[in-house]
Amino acid sequence: MSGLTWYGTSFDYITESLVTDVNTIIGDIRTSLTSTLPSADRWTESPSGTFKSPPDLRGRFMKVTLTRTSATRLAFQLSDFNSFQIVNGEIDVAVAGSPVNMYTGPYHLYIEANNGGAWEFARATLTDPRPEALDAHPFCTFGNSSRNSSGTLLSNANHPDYWCFLQEDSTIVTNVQWGTHPTHYNDDTANGHCQSESGADIACPLVLCTRSSSLNDYYPAGKAFQAVYVSRDNAPGVQMSIPIDVGVTGNFQVTQMQATGCAVLAVRRT
Repeated sequence: MSGLTWYGTSFDYITESLVTDVNTIIGDIRTSLTSTLPSADRWTESPSGTFKSPPDLRGRFMKVTLTRTSATRLAFQLSDFNSFQIVNGEIDVAVAGSPVNMYTGPYHLYIEANNGGAWEFARATLTDPRPEALDAHPFCTFGNSSRNSSGTLLSNANHPDYWCFLQEDSTIVTNVQWGTHPTHYNDDTANGHCQSESGADIACPLVLCTRSSSLNDYYPAGKAFQAVYVSRDNAPGVQMSIPIDVGVTGNFQVTQMQATGCAVLAVRRT
């Protein structure tokens, strides 16, 4: 891929129709990250349950730790290459069992589980700042989870523009609306549709932002890998063929996350 490097990485998709024990999720992700992805893109695991992404060309990586708190609760922790803990949260599956979708790659991980009709999410991604240098700044690791470390549901965490990240004064911002998304006219609302006048879907990169120490300014940190914003008119679970380079299309699946303004989040599936 010549230009859009954030869509040029490898990826994998796993789905389970009925998970009754979160060990299944851990096992699936272990297989995907350490065996299924191409050898150069595989994560390492040490100790058990802690997965380190492969370093990119400038040495950036992230670590994700998955822990079985109980059969129905998965602890999710994310840290960056400087050992700042970005996320310390949890998600639940239903006692009766949950459908679960997992999207992985060398620099991204998304988990979504249907907890009795209410979807819960854990996610982690590096950002690609190119055409700037990959190490132009250290603010490259973003994530979130539906619950905090005590198991309490977090307001708005199921929206794709709410993230946890490191800001300029080296403090961690938790569950803040700081991902950018498409804006139409003067307000980004459900009326925007993220479609052209002819009705064609418009797909936009997911650009994630960090915040200044003064809390007054935010700055794009880069594009999330293998993720796009598409019109909220596309239902969760819909698969979309989206051009990502000259003569190249990618198959993206709309996640179960709630819409943010005019858009919903889709992640690369095939």
